[in-house]
Amino acid sequence: MPEKTVWGIHAGSNGDSHDQFMKNEVIALGWGKIGQLSLLNPEREAFREKLIQVYPGRKSGTYSAWAGELCRFAYEIKTGDIVVYPSKFQRQIHICRIEGGYKYDPSQRRANVYPVTWQIELPRSYFSQGALKETGNRLSFFRIKKFADEFLNSISRV
Repeated sequence: MPEKTVWGIHAGSNGDSHDQFMKNEVIALGWGKIGQLSLLNPEREAFREKLIQVYPGRKSGTYSAWAGELCRFAYEIKTGDIVVYPSKFQRQIHICRIEGGYKYDPSQRRANVYPVTWQIELPRSYFSQGALKETGNRLSFFRIKKFADEFLNSISRV
């Protein structure tokens, strides 16, 4: 069986997408001015060029970081992957499984979505400081590498 990829996601800078995540059983990203991510070529440069067009005036490094996040979100997530979401509201770590492919749903607050099944919710104290630090990534969407096994094991231990 292939190893599962573990991703991390934040619900906006203020956690404002928490309800969308939980009630709609999705993970989601914004950048609404871009539109449907899957219409862009699966290369970071295509995303970077589009970001420069629709969000002018940012620093070059910002475009590069955003392009990486969005390209990974649109093209690298697979059904069965695991996503770790550290909730700012509840001080909990929520873990879900990707249940299907990418969708663009402009009726949602953050329109770029994946359907998920929430597997478990645990207090932050359940995890090591290293694992918590990895979920504190400044990006909205990122890959968890160093502590992936700790999150995977938490699903089967409880």
